[in-house]
Amino acid sequence: MREKLIITVHGIRTFGQWQERLGSLLRQAAPNRVAVENYHYGYFSAIAFLIPLFRWLATRRFRIELSRIAHCYPERDISIVAHSFGTHLVGYGLRSIPKSERPRIENVILAGSVLRTNFSWGALLSDGSIKRVINDCGIDDSVLLLSETLVLLTGMAEIGRAHV
Repeated sequence: MREKLIITVHGIRTFGQWQERLGSLLRQAAPNRVAVENYHYGYFSAIAFLIPLFRWLATRRFRIELSRIAHCYPERDISIVAHSFGTHLVGYGLRSIPKSERPRIENVILAGSVLRTNFSWGALLSDGSIKRVINDCGIDDSVLLLSETLVLLTGMAEIGRAHV
């Protein structure tokens, strides 16, 4: 069985404490077979989230770091776990990397996604860049509803949408 690399990406208004807990659990479950890289972009305020330029800059930084991390682990199967604004960074970050340079991703796991329901995962899935997208959605997430209503170019990812 191939070794794994798990990359985690937190949401806004947090420093992503869940990332360290998840990493610890994964390393306990599969010692010496899993590496965990926690991507931290720092505290991202709700005001910054409202401004597309700040989201674009954060996405650019993530894209550069994702490419660097993937090059450090060339033989590992990569999965990404992202929450809230982290889903935006992952989706748009992957989409903006040229196909020839894009790392192959086994799984993308989204929780509380702020991506629009029509985000084009299909293109990334059909060209083989991503094997599977798992989108975990709440049915009563008022923060995402507010985001979809008020924040330009964001949404509330479709409930139950998953690709296997």
